[in-house]
Amino acid sequence: MVALSLALGGAAVADPVLPSVPPETAPSTTWAIHLGPGVLWTPTFEGARERRVLPIPVVDLRYKQDLFFVSVREGVGATLLTLDGFRAGPILRLNGGRGESASAGLNGLGGVPLTIEGGAFAKYDLGRHAEARVEVRRGLGGHNGWLVDIGADARARLGPVGFSAGPRLSIADGGYNRAFFGVDQAQSARSGYARYEPGFGVRSVGASASALWNVTDSITTVAILSYGRLVGPAGDSPIVSGPAGRRDQFTIGSAVTYRFAW
Repeated sequence: MVALSLALGGAAVADPVLPSVPPETAPSTTWAIHLGPGVLWTPTFEGARERRVLPIPVVDLRYKQDLFFVSVREGVGATLLTLDGFRAGPILRLNGGRGESASAGLNGLGGVPLTIEGGAFAKYDLGRHAEARVEVRRGLGGHNGWLVDIGADARARLGPVGFSAGPRLSIADGGYNRAFFGVDQAQSARSGYARYEPGFGVRSVGASASALWNVTDSITTVAILSYGRLVGPAGDSPIVSGPAGRRDQFTIGSAVTYRFAW
């Protein structure tokens, strides 16, 4: 599957799951890799009002589809359990954190370090029609928080174009929410934001839609639209409710990739 990452720079709220080639039309290969340029128009940080254009590389390497994968969007993972459309296994993802210099709205808050998140995924695939997925991850250093991401997609194909769309839900513990949305006493004194110590709760609700066009057997173009609304402890943060913040987070992106298979 071609993939784009919104985790880079901590800008993502709703993760856009891009449509894959339906199984009955996907070439039978052992290894496959998609490479190419991509671009996102996305918030400057999670909860930001300001937006930026973010060029990103698209890299997606897979062994026997999902037996082992290295992907900019999906991280590094392996399928250890397969049963009637159900797949599960370990996963590592990279969260780009947040730099204080990303926005004037972050002045005095300091940065959130780049974090490797480790955990597990479970996916149920209804062939070319639909897919549901859940991930549970913990920050290994960096933000040191827990995340649960849940999503589902309906899929359809019209000639060479595949479409995918569905809801997203993200839950975070107090460790994650305090790192990205909290304001301690020192940060309050430096930034002017009111002190805020969020706990566990739903982080965001939203949806993603995407279209994938197989220009040739090797060249693919992708367009995505992703929306997430920060709610609960995240949405109540003074960083989000202040003049530099916004609960509603939109991302638009596109990419062109070339597929190598062997």
